[in-house]
Amino acid sequence: MREQRTIWQQVDWVVVAIYSLFVLLGWLNIYAADYDEDLQASIFSLSVNSGKQFLWIITAILIIIVIMTIDFRIYDSLAYVFYGIVMIFIGIGAFCRYQSCRFNQLVQYRRF
Repeated sequence: MREQRTIWQQVDWVVVAIYSLFVLLGWLNIYAADYDEDLQASIFSLSVNSGKQFLWIITAILIIIVIMTIDFRIYDSLAYVFYGIVMIFIGIGAFCRYQSCRFNQLVQYRRF
């Protein structure tokens, strides 16, 4: 009988390490670019860009963990539903953008 492996045993940890290194280097670059000697804020402070980026990094890690723990068959069964929802949002966005542009043209035309 075949041995059951958990999802965490199937992860390519080299890719995870490289991704984590790039995220860390990017975060440190943001801190270095936004550094101000007069402002004595921590790298984790939400008043600086590096702190805000750290919040997004933590959010992304949590989303990755949630996606990894969900059974992959759910994605197969709900793919068409997600596709339909995305297409509806794209259609609504395109329609609203078209209508707002058209409305702006009408308003500008009537002013002159």
